[in-house]
Amino acid sequence: MSWLTNLIELLLGKNPIKKRKTTEAENGASATLNEAAEPNSAPKNKPNEDFAASARPSPGDAKPAPSSATVDAAGLASPAVVVLVPAFKNDRDAGFTNRVMETLKTAQMLNVGSMEREFKSPGDRPNAAKLVPFQVEVRATLEEQSADLLIYGEVLRNGLRMRLVSAAPPAEGRLGEFGIGDALMVPHNFGSELANLMYASVLTAALPAKPNHHDALVPHLVGAAEQSMKLLESVPDSIDPEQTGAVFTCLGVVCGAVWRLQKTSRGLIAAVTAFEKASKEGPGELAPLAMAELKTRLGIALQELSVANSDADMFEEALDAFETVTSALDPNKYAREWGLAYLCLGNAFLLRGKTELSVDDCDRASAAFDAALKVFTKEKDKPRWLEVMTAKGAALMTAGAINTGTKELEAATEVLREVLQERDRVSQPLPWAQASNGLGSAVFALAKRTQNKAQLEEAITCFDGAISIYESLNQTVAIGIVSKNQQRAYRLRETIGG
Repeated sequence: MSWLTNLIELLLGKNPIKKRKTTEAENGASATLNEAAEPNSAPKNKPNEDFAASARPSPGDAKPAPSSATVDAAGLASPAVVVLVPAFKNDRDAGFTNRVMETLKTAQMLNVGSMEREFKSPGDRPNAAKLVPFQVEVRATLEEQSADLLIYGEVLRNGLRMRLVSAAPPAEGRLGEFGIGDALMVPHNFGSELANLMYASVLTAALPAKPNHHDALVPHLVGAAEQSMKLLESVPDSIDPEQTGAVFTCLGVVCGAVWRLQKTSRGLIAAVTAFEKASKEGPGELAPLAMAELKTRLGIALQELSVANSDADMFEEALDAFETVTSALDPNKYAREWGLAYLCLGNAFLLRGKTELSVDDCDRASAAFDAALKVFTKEKDKPRWLEVMTAKGAALMTAGAINTGTKELEAATEVLREVLQERDRVSQPLPWAQASNGLGSAVFALAKRTQNKAQLEEAITCFDGAISIYESLNQTVAIGIVSKNQQRAYRLRETIGG
């Protein structure tokens, strides 16, 4: 069924899965993430350095030049991450703000500058209704300043809380991405271990805004992540449970980003370990948003690790993590988090359905996607609606390929036809091609069973459209997969006449 797997991956907008030769077992967890990583790229802040000295403002704490900061002498975009830091809330003398800025200025690939604008705090335990407009306002400012990341900080009684907002919204529901509720919390006099995590978190949060510079940034991220992973063995005595939960959550996101970018099993194992520690060693009660984001990411990490290790029990743990969110949250109060958890649950069931050729799992996936569609409607959240509808079409198509008859395939074509109608070929060429190929694959599978010429012609037309876009974008792997299906469709047309 590898042909089906490739088709589904194309339909969902992913690269076709390449089978791993081997997966490094957990006994490889002590190896470095990347032997070529530069450990010196992390901040060199010493644990016991004098706070007053490090907090003194420097002459360089002026506003960065908005445009020139991101362009080099040749006029090319610079890989350096432009970070803006407004004065932390409750920081009377800007000492803590400057301490954080000076710490980050010792790191490579960062261009750190202060800014005068103030932002209204979203609060101590904010929900999505407060955080979404906060991030929209921050992103508008980042666009004005041609910056990549803003660090919004607050001085609390027991430490510092920092929210990292990227100029480009992260892809939620994916390992290695920060959620809107995440905040890094550290003691006032944080040491080198937490400084490394701060640096790694900044790079991770900024990656969505620097899509063309991952090759330059990733080695520095890996080096800082390697240093930060020492926190899994020992955390500073000075941090409290709330800070512990935040530290391990951010560490899990950082290690998840390393896994997603480099596919090193050490990063994935570390991500799972960090999220589990955040859950067990963090505060006894989490705000609903924090609980949902933590459990959902733990589920995604467990799912990835279960696939890498072919561990069915771990896959069940992943399902349990998603179901914890769906069962604990009131969909009327926390619709967004509830819907995202059902989307992830559906994706997990679909993955197992494809792997084990299980119609039951495909049916469970479809039911989970239907639940998510109660939240993500076309009218209120069209991008997410398209994502869920595409996934539902994949679940129906997989079930139809396993089963006999035409029921599921007919349902898949209806869903995927609706998706294609909402894609724009000019402004969204790649998503349109993926949707066109997905519909073509479903209609072709249906035509093979019905011998219906009209359905076959629709499939060929869809394949033609997808190939033309993939050729213009030089998507060679996708071209090969779709072309093979197109050739099969041509042969079927000769067989049934016409």
